[in-house]
Amino acid sequence: MGQGISQAEFKPADFQRFQTRLGEETGRLAEWFHAGYFARASGVGGFELEGWLVDRAGRPAPLNQAFLARLADPLVVPELSVFNIELNTPPLALHGPALRRMHADLESLCQRYPRVAAELNSKAMLIGIPPTLRAQDLSLEH
Repeated sequence: MGQGISQAEFKPADFQRFQTRLGEETGRLAEWFHAGYFARASGVGGFELEGWLVDRAGRPAPLNQAFLARLADPLVVPELSVFNIELNTPPLALHGPALRRMHADLESLCQRYPRVAAELNSKAMLIGIPPTLRAQDLSLEH
């Protein structure tokens, strides 16, 4: 995601074009819902959490590939930059002990994630955007 974006600054016309395309795609999604393209079976749920790797000062640490290799969990994947990751659980039918299983999955991830981060002299942070993120961290090279 984001690999097709070749610039970091945008003009008002770029934002207008984005808004138009977003409206078109949202309309298409609504049409699909009304046409019955989506399953109507019982509920299924899971979760996705954003995680960051930060150094001892709390600054984003570009270690997600090394972290993912050490963790070796197919449900933990890279996010958009070299600093962050996405933690997932498998989807579960929402009945019986589903919430208990989700809790156990989350607890397991939350125990392993910091341990593996510490092996890389970094810390684990479960957050969407850390307050220590700077504009230069958002460059296309990251």
